[in-house]
Amino acid sequence: MKRVGRRLLWALIALALLLALARLFLFRVHRIDGRSMRPALESGERVVVLFGRQRLERFDMCVVLPAGQREPLVKRVAALGGESISIRQGDLFIDGEILPPDAPRPAPILVFDDSFHEVGEWFRFGKPELWTQAGGELGLDASAVVRGSFAGMLLLTKPLKDHYLAPDGEIVYGQVEVNDVILGCELEWGDPPAVVRVVLNEMGDTFEALIDPPLDGFASLRLVHHWAGGEALLDQARIAVERAGWHALRFANVDDHLELRLDGRTVLAAGYEANHFHPMDPNQRGLTLSDRALVGGEAGRLRLRRLRVWRDLYYTPGGEHATSEPLQLGPDEVFVLGDNSSESRDSRHFGPLGSNEVLGRPRAVVWPPGRVRLLVGAESDSR
Repeated sequence: MKRVGRRLLWALIALALLLALARLFLFRVHRIDGRSMRPALESGERVVVLFGRQRLERFDMCVVLPAGQREPLVKRVAALGGESISIRQGDLFIDGEILPPDAPRPAPILVFDDSFHEVGEWFRFGKPELWTQAGGELGLDASAVVRGSFAGMLLLTKPLKDHYLAPDGEIVYGQVEVNDVILGCELEWGDPPAVVRVVLNEMGDTFEALIDPPLDGFASLRLVHHWAGGEALLDQARIAVERAGWHALRFANVDDHLELRLDGRTVLAAGYEANHFHPMDPNQRGLTLSDRALVGGEAGRLRLRRLRVWRDLYYTPGGEHATSEPLQLGPDEVFVLGDNSSESRDSRHFGPLGSNEVLGRPRAVVWPPGRVRLLVGAESDSR
């Protein structure tokens, strides 16, 4: 028995040594300090970092130690070796082009959720007497609303800045106005059914999606672009839709690409070259002076619930690298950025990094217990 006990003791000692060596050379638990990666990573969280040179893809998280920096930093890869990168009006341009609509991206950032906040805190009712609120649902009687009127619309009046929702559902308000916005909700047609309207505004452009009610099992949809100088039909479709029941709706404008989804499928989509300046923006600062998002209906009845607003990552022009002119990376360099751009010190400030300055990749949050989760990079269908 003594021999068995000694063997067990030596086995435990060997296991402890192996774990210590693995922790020393293969992985380490790193504490997040600062707010540069919010909301993906919060200050005080602890992440498991795998060391060693690994293949990095765009928007992967990585741990870096720039020359002259004493403590490692967690950032996100924005550009890879051999690419050219520039940051313009909050967007990434790789080799002179904005990211295409099918490029993997980080998940959009939730900034409003009616599960946590009152709709009236962010939206105003075009004509309040047309609306009712009960049980988390909004009822609209727009039977007498004429086509093109905003009386039957909910209008997002709060400026859309680099806000985000904290883990407890509280809104952390940002300071920098962002461009790309996504609006989502669930809808149910009433009797008579309304024409559904969803509108997104950016700078001097208005993008409107209209869904005629599915009276015969089919609905006609149109995507229209309005600006001071004209109007254009960007896309249209006729699809099979059941009138009864709730339907998930999501309208996105991300990186100059529009996409309307109904019940999880893309039903309208179109790209556009660039935004027009708003007529009341004479200095051409790129301001959006209209309500950023609207949803509602006309010529019928409608119910809405689960109203949400997201934004895309937005990169501020702080720093001197890739913010005023394109930056060409060497074959073994990466350009890293923080998600919370206005509070991040990253490659915009210290420049691109060589492979020897990339220590590894964070794979999971392991503390605190209520925030344990795997960490992911880009999603192929994140809009």
